[in-house]
Amino acid sequence: MLEHEAGRLEELAVRRTLPGLLRFATESAAKDRFFSRALKSGTVLEDVEEAWQSAGTTRKKVALAVFGEPRPDHELEGWASAPYRKHGLRNVGTGMHQGLRAGLNPRDAAQDVQRLVNDIRSAA
Repeated sequence: MLEHEAGRLEELAVRRTLPGLLRFATESAAKDRFFSRALKSGTVLEDVEEAWQSAGTTRKKVALAVFGEPRPDHELEGWASAPYRKHGLRNVGTGMHQGLRAGLNPRDAAQDVQRLVNDIRSAA
C-alpha cells in the first residue's frame, strides 16, 4: 500500500514527487546499461562518459541505453510504441515538471516505469 493510500502522505505530494523518483530509476538503469555495453565493447571510459554527458535529456539517455549510440527521437518513439513504455517515458519526462497528469493512478505510473526500466536493463 502506498503511503498516500493509507492517508499518511498528501496525494499532491505524491503526484509532484513520484515522477522525480521514477526518473532517477530510469536514468540509473539507462546509465548502467549504456556504460556496461560500451565498456565491454572496448570503448574508452572517457568517451563513454562524454557520450553520457552529451545526452542532455532522459529520452536521449534511454536511447543511448537501448541502441548503444545516439539516435534520432523518432527511433526511440518506435521502440517506445508499447503503451507502458510511452506512458513511462511521459511520466519521467513531462511528469517530472508538471507532476502526474490528472486521473493517473500513481501505482499505475510506477508499474509502467518498472516495466520500462526492466526493458532498458535488458535492452529489449
